[in-house]
Amino acid sequence: MKKKIFITVLLCLFSISPISLRANELERNTVESDHEIVIENVDELSDAEIDRIMKKETEKYLERVVPGYADEKKVRARPTYETVYGTAKTVTIGGYAGNQPAGGRRFNTGGGFWFSDSGGPTASLNVSFPAPYDLISVSVTLGSVGSSGVFVLAPDTTHYFKLYVSKKVRVQPYVVYYTNSQGKKTVWLRSKTTTVTKVDQYAKQV
Repeated sequence: MKKKIFITVLLCLFSISPISLRANELERNTVESDHEIVIENVDELSDAEIDRIMKKETEKYLERVVPGYADEKKVRARPTYETVYGTAKTVTIGGYAGNQPAGGRRFNTGGGFWFSDSGGPTASLNVSFPAPYDLISVSVTLGSVGSSGVFVLAPDTTHYFKLYVSKKVRVQPYVVYYTNSQGKKTVWLRSKTTTVTKVDQYAKQV
């Protein structure tokens, strides 16, 4: 009986080990890496100040999502992580807000649009960075037209208009390198952190 129990436990141990390794690998390769942050009073900050905040928030984020990343705050031997940041860029992404008729709207007696910066369609832009960051896709939501929010006046009462939204986005690329216990260095994660720095809306004739 004792021998039988011992063999059963041993088989269980050997069957669990590969499953755990595969789960580890899965966790590593499916990390939700893209990270968008909101910075209060961002319009009052310089690009350098925004970049400092973005890097600080990125480090906090990586500590949460990358197993063992927080251990870099301690002095220890390999395995280790190293994050290398590229030079941030500001790009402009625009498009029409959601909840509008395809042909636009005419305000016969005057008026305009109420803009809510929540949800709505998504607009994307590919942003080029030098290696090792390369081409990065950046997306923003364009909000929607509703009954409250920011009011945007239509220029006249004779033409058809749609509400157009333009967003400035600061993009911070980074690469996380992993060095294993044998000293082999590989790319663990290649990603970005973004923050919207300005939102403009206007009635565009269609």
